[in-house]
Parts: sequence; C-alpha cells; structure tokens
Amino acid sequence: MNRSRARTAMWGAVCLGLLAAFPGAAQAAGSGAGAARPTTPEEIGALPPAEQNKILDPLRAAAGALDEQGREAYAAVYAGVRLNAVAGTVEVFTKGDAKALVAAAHKASPGVNLSMVRTKAAKYTKAELYAARERVQQ
Repeated sequence: MNRSRARTAMWGAVCLGLLAAFPGAAQAAGSGAGAARPTTPEEIGALPPAEQNKILDPLRAAAGALDEQGREAYAAVYAGVRLNAVAGTVEVFTKGDAKALVAAAHKASPGVNLSMVRTKAAKYTKAELYAARERVQQ
C-alpha cells in the first residue's frame, strides 16, 4: 500500500473512532438521506425542527383529517387520535367500527396518506366523555 492510501485509511479510522466516541457526532453525521429512523421520542426531540417536521407533518395531516371527521360526522364512535412518531403511525380510537371514519377522512382529504393509520378500541367516545364532564361540572 502506498503512503497516500495508508494516510487515507488512517484518517478514515480516526474519523470512525471519533464518531463512535461522540454519539452526538454520529447522529449529526447520520442525519442525511440514508439516516436511520430515530428510535425514541428523545431522539426525535433532539432533531433540528426541519427534520422533526419531516417525520411529524405526515402524521399530523393524517391525525387532523381523522379528527375533523371524527368530531363532525362520526362523533357517535370517535374517541380520539394519538401520534406515535417513533413507529410512524397514527392511532385512531373508536367505540365501534373505524372503517367508515377512515374512509370519510380519505374522501375529505384525498391528498393525505392514511396508510399509517392503526385503529384501536375505546371504551367511551369523546362525546360521551364531554357529556360526563358537563354533568360533573353542574
């Protein structure tokens, strides 16, 4: 191996060693196109706002479309939504069948990707909980 290649190999090893020694440097170096998806909420919170928005904006759009339809036309079954940024999913909670709610959200917002939606069962709807709150406050 000639001297030039040996120096390049040595500096490459030094750089890799530094990235391993300083996890923050590895995260910053890995924030490019091929970077691994963050695995904890803290990792997502540590990202620059533009990187956070790349992860959260599609989830927010799906949650907004579901929430709008749930509060308006599907109040009889709708209980709420929750974003899971680490998993890249939106959970919609319903008391009963959620398929019609998801279909209505898709129809009202056709440009929104709803493939990450996961349905979960709820014991009470949001309307039932609000009604209970009103009874308690009287």
